[in-house]
Amino acid sequence: MLNEELGTNIKPIVSGEFRISDNRHDFADNSRIQKDFGNLEFTDLRKSVHILFDWSMHEESIDSFEIADELRRNYLVH
Repeated sequence: MLNEELGTNIKPIVSGEFRISDNRHDFADNSRIQKDFGNLEFTDLRKSVHILFDWSMHEESIDSFEIADELRRNYLVH
């Protein structure tokens, strides 16, 4: 869907390698939000990707990976 929005044909690279602290076996469970707020109407995934893409075209991209990675590493060490 992202390829469609971007007009690209990028193939994902799945290396099978993982970093320390990567979550590999998580799954979504919306039972708590339903309990707290009742039945919610969810937006279609394709429409949500379009909304996200449209929003992102007006936002400035700031790469702070190095800072976040350093914080993550400090957390893991201590």
